[in-house]
Amino acid sequence: MPRVMDGEVVRQCTPSFFEEIQAAFRAKDVFSCVSELSLMCIHWENIWLVHCEFPFVEAVFALMSKKDFNRLMHAKFGNGGGNKGKGKGGASMGLDPEVEYAKAMKSALPEAAQIRMQPKLIQEEWIQTIKEWQHLDSSGGVAVVAKEHIPKVVEKVGYSSKPVGILVVQEPDEIGMMGYPRSCVRCTYDVASTGGTRKQVQVDRWLVQLGFADPVTMKSIGEEVKVGFTMTRMVAKFSTLRGWAHGPHPAGVLTQHLKQYVDEQAFDSVMPRGDGSFTFLVHNVYEEVLLSKSGCNGIFLKRHSSEPESAHELLWLDEDVGLDDALAICEGAKAIGVVEKGVKGRLAVRFRTEDELVSFAQANKYQYDNSVQRWKVSGIPLLAGLQGLHQMLVSLGWEVVEVVYQGEDSAVFTSTNKGREAAAHFKYLDQPRGVRFKALNASARKESASSSQASRVVKSSVNERAQAQKAFLERLQASSIQSPTKQVAKRPHEGKTGETPDPKK
Repeated sequence: MPRVMDGEVVRQCTPSFFEEIQAAFRAKDVFSCVSELSLMCIHWENIWLVHCEFPFVEAVFALMSKKDFNRLMHAKFGNGGGNKGKGKGGASMGLDPEVEYAKAMKSALPEAAQIRMQPKLIQEEWIQTIKEWQHLDSSGGVAVVAKEHIPKVVEKVGYSSKPVGILVVQEPDEIGMMGYPRSCVRCTYDVASTGGTRKQVQVDRWLVQLGFADPVTMKSIGEEVKVGFTMTRMVAKFSTLRGWAHGPHPAGVLTQHLKQYVDEQAFDSVMPRGDGSFTFLVHNVYEEVLLSKSGCNGIFLKRHSSEPESAHELLWLDEDVGLDDALAICEGAKAIGVVEKGVKGRLAVRFRTEDELVSFAQANKYQYDNSVQRWKVSGIPLLAGLQGLHQMLVSLGWEVVEVVYQGEDSAVFTSTNKGREAAAHFKYLDQPRGVRFKALNASARKESASSSQASRVVKSSVNERAQAQKAFLERLQASSIQSPTKQVAKRPHEGKTGETPDPKK
């Protein structure tokens, strides 16, 4: 018998078929009649096609009660599930029997069986006593803890002066354990295997210290050997000022970028971060190769802050110099890439040493005075503005030549002398906020190292940007700085007086 498709079947049905339906109808055999119609239709929702061609069939459904009709539909198509909570057009999905069985089995297992199935540590690898997470408390020890059990364990341990540690899979900051001391360790797990047996596997885990005194430590096993660390951690910043979108990017984007310059085996552990940057490891011999490509495609590369500080020197370019021009300067010089700093994205060319920078500046008539010191001050918010920053530096004895750039929480400036670089603070929201100074170039580092020497004042050439800043500050000199963070006292509550309140002042 033909199937109902695209509304063309009804006309293809054989006369004998409809004679059977009519006979059932005359005999008032409702279920036989409707069953025959259901056979002709793929789904009962298409039954209207039959109605249009054979109006007498409507009488069949009229003879059926709603209860009988529902019983027939449920028998043929099943009960299904409601669409509540699934949105428009949501389909009902039955629960997986295997999932249901696993849940039921897990809840049925006694605690002793659950403990037997858990991964266990090997006592020979640990100085402290190994325990199951169910038994870990403030008395000390170390245990493997699954993510769903961490809150219960932390609450049970509480404050402890004993060595207490847990081994977790995720990075502690990702699971709400910021501030807890941690280290990445490789240890042995004794895990349940098939056939009722157990086997040992090597795993990398985060060891998080829950105690507030001595840490949990692993034993030193066997002969000590020396391992050379040949990789450097670096940071890649995808600049939003150069066309990249805000937020994190797929790791494959950076991988494809790096593969243009170095072999894929030369880097590893590409980790995206929430601010759109990445951290990754690269073999030391390829570090400078990648640094020299900093700025290409709007991706800026540098050493990670956890690595030893490099002695690179920066030649700051004018603010109107674009990225393409900065990259062109690098190609014709002994430079190792472009650097972008500050909220405005000011660019600088990076050199290996100050001598190379000076030689390039002299040969290409760039204005650079190596006697001028370059410093970074941290803790000053962008809210302070150029005037607030300048006045603070002057009050500490700095003879500022130029503020190179201001960031959200720091600024870089040049000075002809070394002011007071000792730790200081200012009031921010009625709380003290620290100010720190860091020497950035060779001249500043030299002065910082010989802090006992009297600060020397050197006349330096002042560029146009520094002159513009000086003129701007002179125009603001007469203005007093109003702290935007000063807390204003609230109007006192006068209670209910029944009178119209005064307008806000």
